[in-house]
Amino acid sequence: MLGRTLVGHAGFHGPPVPISEALDDPTFEGRIDRCRGGVVEIGYTVLAPFRGSGLAVDATGALLDWARSTGEVGAVIACVRPDNAASLAVLERIGGSRTNWIMPGRRCR
Repeated sequence: MLGRTLVGHAGFHGPPVPISEALDDPTFEGRIDRCRGGVVEIGYTVLAPFRGSGLAVDATGALLDWARSTGEVGAVIACVRPDNAASLAVLERIGGSRTNWIMPGRRCR
């Protein structure tokens, strides 16, 4: 919120789970690397009037920092459609690459 104005929301889709459970999807394409700790899926929405202001980068960056600080999270995933250039740019700005974040074929929540 900016003042008392709702601008969007961001958070995790659930508590940390083992990587095998997080990626237990028959449509998953890619390599599953081992990681220490659980996996969380991040999600966010910024309402149209506030897009392009850096709020998504700030919110997701804060979520990643918090997840790292818990000692319970070894990896963060996001389900982003390959044609969602704005969300892919947000995830790249917080340190991911397109191959780290895109989960082709997965039904995004």
